[in-house]
Amino acid sequence: MRKKNFNELSWLRKHRYNIKMSKRKLNTIMSFSLIWNVFEHYYFDRSNELNPDRLIELAKLSYEFINSEQYLQFIHHFRNRYIEDKENGEKRFDKLQLREIDKTLVINTLTDCSPPENYLTALFLISHRFRNNLFHGNKAPITLHIYEKQFKTINKFLTKFIDDTINNSDIIRDRFH
Repeated sequence: MRKKNFNELSWLRKHRYNIKMSKRKLNTIMSFSLIWNVFEHYYFDRSNELNPDRLIELAKLSYEFINSEQYLQFIHHFRNRYIEDKENGEKRFDKLQLREIDKTLVINTLTDCSPPENYLTALFLISHRFRNNLFHGNKAPITLHIYEKQFKTINKFLTKFIDDTINNSDIIRDRFH
């Protein structure tokens, strides 16, 4: 007897009718889960688990080893989403649910696209909130398709960061030992 291949979209549609997600959009979100797992594995360990403060520390450690101008495209993407979009930007930014102490840094970095030493911090904090909002069910599965562009941008950012720093023992999880 031949087994049928599991179809994630069919399974989702069984639980939520009229879901507007395509296989391509679902793959972007599933890729985010995989890429985030790789990122977390390479830069954090059980004794030094990922949290916002450790992301800020990682950003500071990494700054001298990256070309921050190459990360400006990601800053511009989120600037357009949260600052330039006068109609929805502030509401979208609030839905990130950043810690109060992080909001000012992220807003200032996105608004001025400076200083470059804050690019990674802002991008890590935004990515972390997308991760938490996705993994903790704050993003409704029926509407995940509307975040495809954000997840695609975060995927590109994280893979660029990994490619730029993976061979540096001062940055990867070896720094804890």
